[in-house]
Amino acid sequence: PQHQKSYQNKLALIVEDNPQFLALLETLCGLRGIPVATAVDAQRALKRLQTKPYPDLLLVDIGLGPGMNGLELCRKVKDDPQTKHIPVILMTGTLEEQAADELAKKAGADLFTVKPMEPYELCFQMERFLK
Repeated sequence: PQHQKSYQNKLALIVEDNPQFLALLETLCGLRGIPVATAVDAQRALKRLQTKPYPDLLLVDIGLGPGMNGLELCRKVKDDPQTKHIPVILMTGTLEEQAADELAKKAGADLFTVKPMEPYELCFQMERFLK
């Protein structure tokens, strides 16, 4: 399919600690031709961000536990001159929506979304950042 070409040199890093949801996101990205790497916690995500090529997009669950949550991870990414150019989409299924939106903005997120999100809408947003 033709849409697969446009993301060949792109990579989305998905940071999500729920295995079922992570698998769903991987499948969705696969269907859209978006190459993905995954991390189940912030520590692994940061480790992945030490190696090049850097991902072109981060999709991060705010409610990562234990240790560092998605907001803190986003902040770290945005505070680092090496990685601050990488768009970060934060998502949550737990925090009260309005509060989370504020926190996501403060953390420097490029986009904030609430679970369960419309899968195609999420893919569309990811593709926007990857283009």
